[in-house]
Amino acid sequence: MAVVYALATETAMKAGANVSSVGVGATYLEAFGEMAESVINVESGYNWSDWYTAVGASYPDVSQLLVDAATNLAAIYVINYDMSGFTNIQEAVRGLTRFIRCTKMI
Repeated sequence: MAVVYALATETAMKAGANVSSVGVGATYLEAFGEMAESVINVESGYNWSDWYTAVGASYPDVSQLLVDAATNLAAIYVINYDMSGFTNIQEAVRGLTRFIRCTKMI
């Protein structure tokens, strides 16, 4: 499986400046992106990865919502991989609320 909508650049940006450089390496971003997309696809009961490729350009709002949800979740995975650069737990989990909000809309 390849990452379709959990975009690496947005994931790294959302993970923040204090994130581990290993966690935002290409291999890890690919793995975390695949996991995030799988969670969204299974939890929603719909294969958004196939939809995104086929008709995502026709529905930019839905496409961006998927990107937002997937990159928030992938960023959480990146942060959880190595939290040593963060000063407190609140700083590290700031994307969780936004991910939950996005998935409720999907």
